[in-house]
Amino acid sequence: MTKAEALAIQERQIKHYGQWLGEDRVRERVAAATRADELPDGEHPVSVINRFIPRGAAIEAMFNLDHGGN
Repeated sequence: MTKAEALAIQERQIKHYGQWLGEDRVRERVAAATRADELPDGEHPVSVINRFIPRGAAIEAMFNLDHGGN
C-alpha cells in the first residue's frame, strides 16, 4: 500500500465517522495521530502503514467505538 492510498482511505473514513461524531472533531483527533510525513513515499506493508496513518479500527478506538466485532 502507498502512503497516498492510505491517506485517501483515511479521508473517506474521517467523513464517514464525522457524520455521527462531528467531522471537525474526528479530523482533529486523527490528524494528531497521523505521522504520514515520517513515512517515505512508495509501497509499504500494511503493518508499516498502520503505524503512521490510522484508519478503520484505529479511528474507532480513538472514540471508544465498539461494533461487537472480534
